Amino acid sequence: MKKVSIFFLCMTVIIAGCGQNKSSQKPAVPKAIPQTLATGAPIPEVNGEIDPIANPSAPKGGTFTTWGSGFPKSLNVWLDNNSFSQEVMGYLFESLVSLHSTKNEPVGILAQSWTISDNKKTFTFRINPNARWSDGKPVKAEDVQFYYDVIMNPHNMTSLYSVDLQRIFRPEIIDEKTIRVRARGTHWSNFWVASGLNAFPKHIWNSVDFNKQNFDFPVVSGPYRIKEVEKNRYLVLERRGDWWGATKKYNQGKYNFEFVKYKFMEDQNKTLEAFKKGDFDAYAIYTSSLWMKQTDFEAVHKGWVVKQKVYNMEPKAYQGFAINMRREKFQDVRVRRALCFLINRELMNEKLMFNQYFLLNSYFPDLYPNNINPNTPVTHFNPDSARALLKAAGWEVGSDGFLAKNGRSFNLSFLTYNVDFRHLNIYVEDLKKVGIKPTIEQLSQSTVTKRMDNHDFDLYWVNWSASRLRDPEAEWHSSTADQIASQHIGQDTPLPSIELATEEPKRIGAGIWEGEYDDGYGMTTSFSSSSAPLSMEFSPRKVFDKLFARGEATVPRPKDARGRTSVLDLVAADAADLRKKLGPADRARLRAYLDTVREIERRVEKAEAQTLSSGESQPDMANAFAERQNLMFDMIALAFQADITRVASFMMAAEASQMTYDPVGVSESFHLLSHHQNDPEKIEKLVRIQTHHT
Repeated sequence: MKKVSIFFLCMTVIIAGCGQNKSSQKPAVPKAIPQTLATGAPIPEVNGEIDPIANPSAPKGGTFTTWGSGFPKSLNVWLDNNSFSQEVMGYLFESLVSLHSTKNEPVGILAQSWTISDNKKTFTFRINPNARWSDGKPVKAEDVQFYYDVIMNPHNMTSLYSVDLQRIFRPEIIDEKTIRVRARGTHWSNFWVASGLNAFPKHIWNSVDFNKQNFDFPVVSGPYRIKEVEKNRYLVLERRGDWWGATKKYNQGKYNFEFVKYKFMEDQNKTLEAFKKGDFDAYAIYTSSLWMKQTDFEAVHKGWVVKQKVYNMEPKAYQGFAINMRREKFQDVRVRRALCFLINRELMNEKLMFNQYFLLNSYFPDLYPNNINPNTPVTHFNPDSARALLKAAGWEVGSDGFLAKNGRSFNLSFLTYNVDFRHLNIYVEDLKKVGIKPTIEQLSQSTVTKRMDNHDFDLYWVNWSASRLRDPEAEWHSSTADQIASQHIGQDTPLPSIELATEEPKRIGAGIWEGEYDDGYGMTTSFSSSSAPLSMEFSPRKVFDKLFARGEATVPRPKDARGRTSVLDLVAADAADLRKKLGPADRARLRAYLDTVREIERRVEKAEAQTLSSGESQPDMANAFAERQNLMFDMIALAFQADITRVASFMMAAEASQMTYDPVGVSESFHLLSHHQNDPEKIEKLVRIQTHHT
């Protein structure tokens, strides 16, 4: 019997609004519900709802082969946010709660139950007692807390996912199976942020570099595990026969295939041809021209392939050009508007999309009648308006027919991994007509992702998915825009960044910080995001060990004649071997570097004896304070010289510090003088302090 395949065009029917959890209880600890037999085996759920999109009578087994698009830079969606990796990770890892498949209401996944405080700011979740990792270990509250720690770690390349988590404090472990989450302020998405926390296997990942977890995930909690992955060719997922969630009523009739195989092909036309040959069981088509022109073939006529439009209730997605505003030429809004006027969307829709699309003027079109925001004009193709805007921005057409400004041509590059350039070609021709010099760079998907991560592009045509919760903050909030220092530059060094302080940061009294901010904001000058302050290290010894004794701080060191130890003793043999391989100049440079390290180490030892405490005399405190500042600056310089890190922040004095500045003739503290009330003498002293700091 001939196997029947299916391919389909995904369409959308939209429902507006978002369900709210009606529970409004105080933050009590949810009670555990017994769910195991005396033998320890899980009891299958009897009550509860079967997922309406599932078929409980569906047989288990077989292999489902489908298209995986281009091979991603990483399967770890928290590092490489793409729809394919998101799908795969959804099979491997689980969140506390998820959205119901057809209703805007919560469904417990890892969470068996939960309570919500009256003020909607505290959420307490009880983890299902049956929840297990694939190695048999129980899923614990600490695994959920660990997920938060991983995502919020500024050294991890997870800034996109940290945006939402900035709304909540670090989750609190109540007991092994209970976790409490407290929101920083009032926000409509607080419950969904808290309930959307995943669990990561702390007992496996606690000591690994999360930025390197790309394709190997040996311990998971979800219904599938990775069986095999071959770069640029295929990925095979294997259904877990020991999955703890199989007993849940909501999961009956789902996850039926024994294996799910994704084949990677970047060319959609070649993928369709492979489907026609039987290489895929199903192929979802999202390109209208393929659907309209290339899906009327013999197998469809004979009924061997089912061609069907599938409608769902997901909000409409959107696509368009992302403009890199870090490039100087795009920082002028007139230039960006001109580029918009040069996109002939009407022609693209008619000739390439067969009028299956509509022109967007909103990121959430389904919220408005006929998908059009009545308060925003629709931008139509208008080359004359584009020319006028470009001229107003200083771009003049030269004798060669091309635009130039300050002697530089208007060059523009499109980044893409697609092989279908028809949309780009239409745009390229219209750009040329006004004097812009466009080029198209076709690269692999993983290379394009790396270029995007490093903001190395001009324009990029991209599709954005649409969330049922319709929250654009994670995609568009500016807190993620410039997090390249430690998250990209810093990935090339042993330490992505260091945060230092001269004295211990002080907590400011209650009432100073309001709303979603706490007193931690007054204890740092460094932030991984707008709501995630980083702690500052003020101990010279801890800074020194972090820079030069990483992983060796607890290793016993030989003592010299005076009973002292040195970090250089740990590398003495390696340094001696290295000297033998160097020429005279490099040997001198190495000797100077090691001497500097040893000199700083001596100063660290001296600083340890100076606590900057109030028991010291003011001049002694001031001198120790100045030496501490100089020591920290020297360690930053040495860290840069050795390329230990390339990113550093230094808080030279704590908020509300009482430290005085005797070396520059100021016996009062900066904080006291800052309340100068326009007193010329106090202002003059403030100037001396500020001059000292700069």
